[in-house]
Amino acid sequence: MAFTHQDGAFHNAAHGAQLYYEQKGNPQGFPLLFLHGGTCDMSSFNAMVEVLGEHYRCIGLDTRGHGRSTLGNAPLSYALLQQDVESLLTALGVESCHVIGHSDGGIVALRMAAARTCLLNRIVVIGAHWTIAEDAAVAELYADVSPEFWRQHLPQLVDQYERLNREPDFDRLLSRLRAMWLDDSGDGYPGNRVRDINEEVLVVRGDDDPLVSLAHTVALVDQLKEGHFLNIPFCGHSVHEEAPELVIRAVSEFLA
Repeated sequence: MAFTHQDGAFHNAAHGAQLYYEQKGNPQGFPLLFLHGGTCDMSSFNAMVEVLGEHYRCIGLDTRGHGRSTLGNAPLSYALLQQDVESLLTALGVESCHVIGHSDGGIVALRMAAARTCLLNRIVVIGAHWTIAEDAAVAELYADVSPEFWRQHLPQLVDQYERLNREPDFDRLLSRLRAMWLDDSGDGYPGNRVRDINEEVLVVRGDDDPLVSLAHTVALVDQLKEGHFLNIPFCGHSVHEEAPELVIRAVSEFLA
């Protein structure tokens, strides 16, 4: 049981984008939406889907420009990605769901919960920022990111993207992602709006995450009305792929 990029469908979204999605697992189960991180795709959650799919209707979405989804003709923003997700859920007739989001996907999940424009049940965010305004080191890191750096240090992600995408242009994608990562406007990170989230949120972090610091994550948990924190040692930014057994066990208990 996995997201395979072989038997899904496309959803027509705003600004000319076609969003690829798949549904796996128990079709009668409660919907569980997976939102991946930047330059990744839905398959990064396959270890979790294999287990959680026994009980949940697993919905995987390739963010616009990622996986098999096209980029469209608008600048990327977290607000636009939120709109994409909410549009897909409406089209699928999903009135309520759990959400698991990694990195960019976690940021979108926090925005959705704070906006209350759709009904979320429980939320898991992994390696996700809630603001960029006071994190000068990360902002500088994002500003210096280049396609050459990505190809040198994360070639498997670039290869996967170029194999799957129908309109591959990694330089253009990364340029739009970099602008989104640095956006401190209302269309960007949720910021203090996370205080408006009523749902229970499990915040997961790898203890060696170079992007999301311990202090930043604790500050997020402190602002949530019902926040839970899982910090896993010896793992980095993609802890759900590095230590899937630990993450799955905690997430299973949290969702149940």
